[in-house]
Amino acid sequence: EKLDTTLSSVELSMSSDNGILEHDYYTFNEGVLAINFLMKMTTGGSAIRCIRCESEPTTLATGNHILEQNSKLTVDLDDHTPRAQTFATTFEVSQKYNISIVYVKEESTLELYVDGQLKESLSYTKVKSTGVSLRPGHLGGFHQNSNLFSGLIEAFTVTLATPKIRPRGQSCSKFACPDNYILKAVPGDFFQ
Repeated sequence: EKLDTTLSSVELSMSSDNGILEHDYYTFNEGVLAINFLMKMTTGGSAIRCIRCESEPTTLATGNHILEQNSKLTVDLDDHTPRAQTFATTFEVSQKYNISIVYVKEESTLELYVDGQLKESLSYTKVKSTGVSLRPGHLGGFHQNSNLFSGLIEAFTVTLATPKIRPRGQSCSKFACPDNYILKAVPGDFFQ
């Protein structure tokens, strides 16, 4: 495996009509990791479906994965507590969404942006000391024939930098700032 140290992976797209797609990307990041894609589901339901799943583990219980189940997104990260983070945002079948999932090791957070707007921010109680590593995997499925996503995944990229949709130096340790407070330039500081 060759480690990719570039700031961004090659943009890939897949349709479940054509089967899953290899995502031969391997990297690690000790800071910010942003995963960006367009998603349009053609079916929903309780089955666990891979948006991007690593191909090296033999089960979904290990490895780093982005999953869809019950029209919600879950991110599984090895050596993080909790391992699985499920966003409460529900996605409608047949509607296209522009999604960014942003991992920030320093803040122990995982953020979900939909159509350029922050929807949720989830916290980790423990993060891996080296951050997140991504090993080669697949878009739309796990080991060729299981956990198949139904729909379109377009413009899938991994970026090792803070995305433009996330303001630099302007973050809260919580999803929303307290009422009647304005966010200062220093993360976590507020003034009235």
